[in-house]
Amino acid sequence: MNPMLDEEQLADTMLHDDDESEAEAEIEAGGPPIVLPPRPAPAPAMTTPHGRTRVLPRLLAMADTYYQGGSLRQAIELYFELVHDHAGSPQARQAEERLLAVARTYEQAGELRQARGIYEQLL
Repeated sequence: MNPMLDEEQLADTMLHDDDESEAEAEIEAGGPPIVLPPRPAPAPAMTTPHGRTRVLPRLLAMADTYYQGGSLRQAIELYFELVHDHAGSPQARQAEERLLAVARTYEQAGELRQARGIYEQLL
């Protein structure tokens, strides 16, 4: 028998054992990590400067209309959408200011839970 062949066989066996150990460790740890697909790109109209300059002010105005009409939930939802999805835009900064004002109003009314929820989401 060729001694070199025995070393190769031994190496193959050790390599195979390592693969099994890794697989067993993955199973014991709850399986391999879940990889989520990337978030889809925004619609083309929103990626162009012209589209953003036309649409974002309208979304902010719509949120303001909800707020003035007493539909706080819809206003807050839209303000947060502007803050999170369009960060860095002037409308996102304005929406953040409006959310802080809503949170202060909740706080002054003694509705600390609602105020805290807004503050924490803005972090």
